[in-house]
Amino acid sequence: MRLRQVSSFPARRKQAGVAHHLEVLVRDVTNQPTDERQNRQGLIDSCVARGSASELEYQLLLARDLKLIQSGDHEQLERQTTEIKRMLTVFVQKLTAES
Repeated sequence: MRLRQVSSFPARRKQAGVAHHLEVLVRDVTNQPTDERQNRQGLIDSCVARGSASELEYQLLLARDLKLIQSGDHEQLERQTTEIKRMLTVFVQKLTAES
């Protein structure tokens, strides 16, 4: 997931930190290991990523309400975030079952 929409935020909005916060949350959500080499750490990281994804959903709503992103962009990013949360949930369930 990429937040190209963030780069179009007005400079004064970036100073408020919303754009930076969104970028950090997206990085946290999408920066998960692709292999299952370290189940325990993978489980912890995946749970943290799920929490970050939930926070990202809120931040996207805030950005939309503040008119920092367009409604159509919000809908697309919200769908992508929901899909990532679903994948993380399945991954956590799999790691939990293996423990």
